[in-house]
Amino acid sequence: MKRFIIITGTILLFVILLFVALNLYFTDERLKKMILPRVGEAVGREVEADHLSLTLFRTFPNAGIQIDGFLIPGEADEP
Repeated sequence: MKRFIIITGTILLFVILLFVALNLYFTDERLKKMILPRVGEAVGREVEADHLSLTLFRTFPNAGIQIDGFLIPGEADEP
């Protein structure tokens, strides 16, 4: 039983440290450089965003990206 607790605790600690490391690696600027050009290609226009962040706990077990202040310039100007 003691061995099971140690193994489970080690795996849980590894997963938490992995999540923290991913959040530290994928900064706002790095995500903007990776994501916004692809979204712009898909939309066919240049896009802007105020803040991007990696979400691991909200979308667990899947990883996700939260985008705040998403803007497609010229979209509001059209009737």
